[in-house]
Amino acid sequence: MAKLLRYCLIGCLMCIFSQIAHAQSLQEFTNSFRLGKKLIDEKNYTVAKSTLANVLKDVPQNPYYKHAVYLYALADYHTGEFARCREMLVNFLNRYPAWEQADEVRLLAALAALAANDPNGANTIGSALKNSQLRKVFDNARLAYRQKNGGDAANSTPLNNRLSVTKKTYHVAVILPFMLSETDATKPSRRFQFVYDMYEGMKIAQEDLAKEGIDIQLYPFDTERNNAVIRRKLEEQKGLDILIGPLYANNIEPMDEYAAQHNISVVNPFGTGVDLLKNARTLLAEPSPMAMAQQAAAFASAQLPGKTAIIYHGNTSEDSLMAYAYKQAHERNNGRTHIIRSLNPKINFQRIISELDATPRSDSTHIFICARQPAVAVSVVSALLSSKRVLPAITTQDWLNYDLLSYEQLQLARMHFIISDFVRETPAKTRFDKLIVERTNMVPSKFSYIGYENVYFFGKMLHKYGVNFQQFLAQESPVEGVMMPGFDFRNGRENIRAAICTFNGGVFQQVFPLAK
Repeated sequence: MAKLLRYCLIGCLMCIFSQIAHAQSLQEFTNSFRLGKKLIDEKNYTVAKSTLANVLKDVPQNPYYKHAVYLYALADYHTGEFARCREMLVNFLNRYPAWEQADEVRLLAALAALAANDPNGANTIGSALKNSQLRKVFDNARLAYRQKNGGDAANSTPLNNRLSVTKKTYHVAVILPFMLSETDATKPSRRFQFVYDMYEGMKIAQEDLAKEGIDIQLYPFDTERNNAVIRRKLEEQKGLDILIGPLYANNIEPMDEYAAQHNISVVNPFGTGVDLLKNARTLLAEPSPMAMAQQAAAFASAQLPGKTAIIYHGNTSEDSLMAYAYKQAHERNNGRTHIIRSLNPKINFQRIISELDATPRSDSTHIFICARQPAVAVSVVSALLSSKRVLPAITTQDWLNYDLLSYEQLQLARMHFIISDFVRETPAKTRFDKLIVERTNMVPSKFSYIGYENVYFFGKMLHKYGVNFQQFLAQESPVEGVMMPGFDFRNGRENIRAAICTFNGGVFQQVFPLAK
């Protein structure tokens, strides 16, 4: 009897605590939404986004989620992040096509597509507008766009629907901060060594392509981190077929100008911000956090048992967006989300254990965690090791670098890691490493492999499709890299291919996509 009373008392207390937590959560959502809306009204868009990010949680106790998505996208639009604005709204419309304000969402998404220099995409979205007044707004915007671009919307996307010119030799500009005025080219300072590592990898790729009958000529340009210098050097060079670089966002403008003038592509080897996609000729070789979340969801669907997911994220807007990108991708793959919520560094791991133990027993469960605070990582791993259920988990590669977590703990916790620059141990890598050591007397860095993979892949695309290869990338099947995960541009101008890795018998290896 005493035991029964104790269980009843515990149940009552849990109910009370749950109600208190619910009320607190509702108040927090209310406060954040009201402040974010006020900041939007005051046109303080950047601060508004950091506030509204706290309301981008589609949970029962948040009645502001849909309005917060629209306001966050509106802030993106006004800060020039047109690609992310459109992507966010299109994903939202896929989930809530019948929302009472769906037409306002469509209009903003269509305007963002126009601003991102994608009139075809804008027309596709705008054609679904039902409200006559909003359709008139879009028609006026489309007319203004056409007038601004010479009356022909097709001229604004010169890479689309054009015959691609094939050549015997392709000229590739490598626009990197070699900083020759500050260092000896033969013995670069440690600060710029990664640039030289990257270029050395590019030269080996050039040689390998030549063995296959593909003639790629590399033209290194020292940016000196100065736009005037980049602009002058590009103007002096004629006949370039592709630009690779830069490494710093503030050096993009002169490259975009040259690419627009000559109708060629720019490959950014590291950048992932959607603002980089403003120029319709830019390709991002590095997958963004959102793209990596989609790859993780594809892995879970293909290799993890069951369809239930617990999703945790940190308290930054990037962590939150990545978590919700995973949720959307997982549910598109017919998965279910049991919990999605934020964790903070002060979280008690006993609470996580309780949530893990309380997951439905009728289906296998996995966990997705996007939280880059070491304290959160330690709490989650401790909970996984202490839980009554053994649940596989997926997280970012940052957790591999936390001193408080050993590789043995990560293996026992069944952790999987999303890694965009993972290098496989293959005969090709062994040969490559040997060449780098022989030529530089140094071991290769990850930048050596990145340089190689970029020149090798895009050199192949130039040879296969010609100068305007970009328009054919969407139809190209995913391409496995020689040593790294590879490239997949089927979703647009951003590479979405990353590796999922885990410890297996003490060996760290790629488990998705399965290497050939």
